[in-house]
Amino acid sequence: MEITLIKHSLERQLKVNQKWLDALLKSISDGVIASDLQELITFMNPVAENLTGWKQEEALGRNSSEIFNIANGETHNPIESPIIKVLQDGIIVSIPAETILITKDGVEIPIDDSAAPIRDDKDNITGAVLVFRDITERKQAIEANQKQIEQEQLVVQWEEINQLKNDFLNLVTHELRSPLSNIKLMIQMIQVSSSTEETQRYLELMESECDRELELIDDLLDLQQLESSSYPVITPDALLLQQWLNWVIEPFQIRVQEHQQTLQLNLPANLPPLFSDGISLERILVELINNACKYTPAGGEIILNVSHNSSEAPAKTIITISNSAEISKTELPRIFEKFYRVPNADIWNQGGSGLGLPIVQKLIEQLQGNIQVESGNGWTIFTLTLTDL
Repeated sequence: MEITLIKHSLERQLKVNQKWLDALLKSISDGVIASDLQELITFMNPVAENLTGWKQEEALGRNSSEIFNIANGETHNPIESPIIKVLQDGIIVSIPAETILITKDGVEIPIDDSAAPIRDDKDNITGAVLVFRDITERKQAIEANQKQIEQEQLVVQWEEINQLKNDFLNLVTHELRSPLSNIKLMIQMIQVSSSTEETQRYLELMESECDRELELIDDLLDLQQLESSSYPVITPDALLLQQWLNWVIEPFQIRVQEHQQTLQLNLPANLPPLFSDGISLERILVELINNACKYTPAGGEIILNVSHNSSEAPAKTIITISNSAEISKTELPRIFEKFYRVPNADIWNQGGSGLGLPIVQKLIEQLQGNIQVESGNGWTIFTLTLTDL
């Protein structure tokens, strides 16, 4: 009698616990699917039914992979059911990110989930339970937040671009107006001047200001063409640098003598031809040598070195232009900015548009090379690395 009463009490308690567990699983907001050792469905709660499109009556006894059909959201490649991994290894398993559940009707729902083994009182695995949830709203919130961040970044970039545009227009306006104002002033001076010598001097100054204006306009047009990729197509030539470089630097020889500077060219005798655009490369070197002459004091040196590195593929021709003048660490990062000129560095008062180095940088990119600059210990060194086109 006592054994019967105890057994009845235990059965009653078991039924109460089962009802309590069933009510709990049906009331939670996550989908729950349970399977046996053969991966066959033994339980589904209403949320799992709604998400998968399968009713529990239809799903019972079916393979879990058929009911819980998941794939990668980007590639749509199938993903193995986590229940399989749980039953094999006896560990808790989570699905990868960007996983979608493909419902019975073919609808795709982004989910995350985890699966865990079901064990008996002897710690033997008797099945697996899978808990999963619809994360559509979460993904939408994340995407909305990401779009907001991107929009804020675009606004910041737009403000920066707008500020750069305003600065650029202010600089261009100043640079264009300055020579014209000087020319107008000198015309007025000529009108009131009675001296032939003064008139001639003003005419020479006017010619210099006109050249300055034309140089600025030419540089602006060239830079605009380079930045809009509408520059003429490059035409590679076989440049014999031993002869070609001597021809490039020849116009500077008189200038360096007048400034008591020295211009030295160092290059190996067995240097192979460089296949590059001669017009673009000439402009690059002329600009860099011109700057070296402009900023090197009397008694200073300008050195042009050429070397060839064939140990790497592709082979590289390396040209360095060094001059005995130093650019401060605060000014060095800005030298490729449009219209930027190092303060108080033009010791020979030769002027310039401030567009030379930006044009050099764009031309180097067009030649598929790169340019680097370093300055210290009284020297500034520009290094050009070029490959055959």
